[in-house]
Amino acid sequence: MSQITVSPSQTVFTAAPDETILAAALRHGHNLPHACQSGVCGSCRARLVSGKIVPNGEYDDYVLTPDEHANGMILLCCNRADGDVEVDMPAYAGAKAVSIRTLPARVLSVDVRGSIAVVKVALPKAPPFKFYAGQYMDVLLKDGSRSYSIANAPAQTDVLEFHIRHHENGLFSPLLFDGRIKTGTILRLRGPLGGFTLNESSSRPMIFLGTGTGLAPLKSLLAHLADTAPYRPVHLYHGVRHANELYDETELN
Repeated sequence: MSQITVSPSQTVFTAAPDETILAAALRHGHNLPHACQSGVCGSCRARLVSGKIVPNGEYDDYVLTPDEHANGMILLCCNRADGDVEVDMPAYAGAKAVSIRTLPARVLSVDVRGSIAVVKVALPKAPPFKFYAGQYMDVLLKDGSRSYSIANAPAQTDVLEFHIRHHENGLFSPLLFDGRIKTGTILRLRGPLGGFTLNESSSRPMIFLGTGTGLAPLKSLLAHLADTAPYRPVHLYHGVRHANELYDETELN
């Protein structure tokens, strides 16, 4: 096992030889900034302070340029530790970050809209569940897990909304569309996860781009902005293949 230190928060955890630094952090409940977990978004960028790493996945130059790599920048989702490692990640709040929890959720409704199901679940009222707009949850299943973005604002702490596309051979979505998961079903959720969140210190205009159920985290961000910064300019682009896939158009309007 390797010891990982994240500065300046001085967060310390261990990583197994076969897991990425990001995966180890999440396993220990440290919600380091991240989103895609596959080297595409660049959210888990950090600077290698000391120690050796082993590549564990590829990423494009636009995510991390050769110059940045030469200056010690790495992606935590694409590297394993070879011995003890220290990384610098100022974006991580450490003990002040929202904690990751595993909790039960009762299905309130499953609203099927073509190939999309809008699912609402009720959470325990105490202690209140906290998350940042744009984060996601894992649905824990017997044979694995599936990740879905939260679509409502953080001000609503006892109900979560998810947008789930039907995948014929999927691990979770067929259970919604064939009625095996319905009102009253109890699910196990883990989160909040992800670092796709707002810079709330800025008042600059924003452009949101999302396709399909990629609308879900954008809807959460929009709802949060409506609560906290209703005059901040935003342009939203929701891409779909067919007009009838604009499944949440009424509420957006």
